[in-house]
Amino acid sequence: MLLAGCSSTSTELQTTGVDVERAFNASRDPWAAPTGLTFPSQEYGGANVLRDAGSRSTEYPGLAPAKVARLEIAAALESGWTLASVACAEDPRYTAVLTKGEDLDDSVLAELTVEGPAAGVSLQVPHHLDGSWPSTTPVALDETCLAAGQLNEPPTDLPFDPYPGDGASPSLDDFDPWQRDSLSDEENALMEQILADPLLAAAGAGINVTELGLRTGDTWRAALTGGASVEVQAASTRAAVSQVVEDSDWVLTWAACGAGRQTEATLRIPVEGGTITARLTSTRRDTVEVSLGLPVPEAPLTYAQIEDVPALESSRCLGSEPLGSKVLLEGIPVALPNRLHPYLGQ
Repeated sequence: MLLAGCSSTSTELQTTGVDVERAFNASRDPWAAPTGLTFPSQEYGGANVLRDAGSRSTEYPGLAPAKVARLEIAAALESGWTLASVACAEDPRYTAVLTKGEDLDDSVLAELTVEGPAAGVSLQVPHHLDGSWPSTTPVALDETCLAAGQLNEPPTDLPFDPYPGDGASPSLDDFDPWQRDSLSDEENALMEQILADPLLAAAGAGINVTELGLRTGDTWRAALTGGASVEVQAASTRAAVSQVVEDSDWVLTWAACGAGRQTEATLRIPVEGGTITARLTSTRRDTVEVSLGLPVPEAPLTYAQIEDVPALESSRCLGSEPLGSKVLLEGIPVALPNRLHPYLGQ
């Protein structure tokens, strides 16, 4: 689903602190739980406003797509989301639109797409220039094509009116702080500290720096990416993730599991001068994938935005007691941006 306003390329459309805070608010939702953040911004070289706030992909090994869609929607509804529509294709492919929030600062629109045993969720939040947000009419899950054979098409009234931009188009000269192809001393020190972590070192963790340079086509910088595959011996994916959490000295904030869903958890990792994040994912009881959330030095972000998220002191997901037939979501997820626009904060 594309939510884009048409406008001349304008400095008015560039990301501000309002966009940053709205995306961070959306990322803390237990059901949405994006793997990384993006912020509403100007689409460089075009006339559109981008309202992307993050996304995730979740596996349900062995489950039919309709079952996956029903589980995801039920989990969203229990987390306070409102179902706006469901569309069913013959593939089979299911698409649902869900909304949450009361005003521009806390409104979020999510598009859920299910193909095979995989569910994808993409988030949109209002751009700082948005004066309104689409209103949708709630529908009951048992009235949609997932239950009663009715076809509910996605809403068609989502595009926004154009913005009266000032017509100013930035040039690459405006992005000098982002024109670099080597790591700073602080970044090198951070990487050394991360890779010295006992758990990550034992797993042979690595950090990818290939996306360091500025993408001159659309002027955004990707965050460094890092991670590892941790081999474990466990009786279930829940036990596998629990073992990695116990073997680390990281701070658990969120967990998700149950009903055939991949087991996941997010954690804060204290580092010198701040905090980074880790996301643990397991679809097999002998392996846990660790994805690291790393900062971009140019971004005027405060670590308090993730450090203030409380620890999840007790988790049923990472325990041994039997679970019910629903997806279980616990705590508050943490994530750092994986893509940043150079004008962030200006």
